Amino acid sequence: MEIKVAKNIGFCWGVKRALDITFKALEDSRPELHSLGQVIHNPQMSAELSEKGLVIAKDVKDVKSGRFLVRSHGIAPLLMQDLADRKIEIIDATCPFVKRTQSLIDKLREEGYAIIIIGEPDHPEVKGLIGYAGTDTVVVNKVSQLDNCRFVRNKKWAIVAQSTQSQKNFQEIVSSLIEEKFPELRILFTICQETLKREELAQDLAKSCDLMLVVGGFNSANTRRLKEIVQACGRLSYQIENAQQIEPHWFNSVDSVGIISGTSTPQYVVDEVIKRINELKICGIRKTTPNLFGLPDGSQA
Repeated sequence: MEIKVAKNIGFCWGVKRALDITFKALEDSRPELHSLGQVIHNPQMSAELSEKGLVIAKDVKDVKSGRFLVRSHGIAPLLMQDLADRKIEIIDATCPFVKRTQSLIDKLREEGYAIIIIGEPDHPEVKGLIGYAGTDTVVVNKVSQLDNCRFVRNKKWAIVAQSTQSQKNFQEIVSSLIEEKFPELRILFTICQETLKREELAQDLAKSCDLMLVVGGFNSANTRRLKEIVQACGRLSYQIENAQQIEPHWFNSVDSVGIISGTSTPQYVVDEVIKRINELKICGIRKTTPNLFGLPDGSQA
């Protein structure tokens, strides 16, 4: 069985930068470091950061003293101002690509544009962007949601995207919005180039493999989208967070397996997955009868 690994694997530049800032902040002896949620959406790295002393806060108001780390997703400007007003030291690890979108939205709002954000409304990055966009903001994640969106027809609108949004989904929503009768509609393509590259690699790899493994956190937006992309290619696929989740029966009658990872997945996690597959190859992958729960092939319980 052949193992094919995507060229772009492990952390993207923005995630690596955020982690470097976080680990450096945790090394010194100054007051404890807080973060609003996980710095990146990866269980292994989240556990390691917690072990080193990072305190996860559910709300900015819970941070009474010490230092506050702005994670890679960024936060709303009002939250940033609240921390500054309370003299909480701020360490900003916002991804530069996200920060660019924040600045664009801020400028567009000042120019009188209402903002349409293509993304997941509950995602921390999108929550931060909403804070820059103001009250007329519309957030949409699917074309089917447009019928329920309320647009102020006499305003000019601008479209931006969550950095990890699918290009295909972005194009579909934009195409539908163009048909709306807006006085003016500006379209700004703010999807991260690394996200686009990994989507392209996932599609190419899926075409040449019998099975695809997508490695990354189940709460990682870009990892979930990679899984959706390889599924759309008609390939048997599984998303896993670690090598221990691999099931030997997945490789029955499989001649080639492709491996792709989300941008917040450590390289060592991918290496462990490859090692586990090689161990299974050495031991010999035997035929089994695994589908005890009536799940279709490629499904997870």
